[in-house]
Amino acid sequence: MNVNMIFALLFAIIIIMVVLFFGTRQMGDLTNINTQTAFYNKLNKFDDAVSSVATMSMGSEQKFEFTVPSTVEKICFVDRNNPDSNPTENWELDNIVERLITNNDYNLLVYEKDKNVPIGRKIDYLVPDENFCITSGKTLWLENKGRVVSIGE
Repeated sequence: MNVNMIFALLFAIIIIMVVLFFGTRQMGDLTNINTQTAFYNKLNKFDDAVSSVATMSMGSEQKFEFTVPSTVEKICFVDRNNPDSNPTENWELDNIVERLITNNDYNLLVYEKDKNVPIGRKIDYLVPDENFCITSGKTLWLENKGRVVSIGE
């Protein structure tokens, strides 16, 4: 085997290792983006389900299967007119979150694992009976209570 062949093999091995190293990281990032996209699509479907229940007759109920991806610590449902803490249901209020809720009328908060401040969302008609958070997949019940839609486990 001549010297040029050895250098060509070493160069090829180094190139393959670099491609594998950076390629697997990019594939991981793409998987994470795909998971986030699926989650936010699920939030849009939840918003649609709440709007759908709001148009039904009073007392009508609909269940909604909520999944929490691994990138999310918890999802909280909050009465924006009464965002008091509810430790038994994993909901703790602090000054920053209280300002987020009152200034933006948020009633759904998503706590991502790598962020300090939750992502808020206003969902029309949604008023939970009590403030609560979910940390894993749950079946939630939406109920038309006249002018609002309540949510519970």
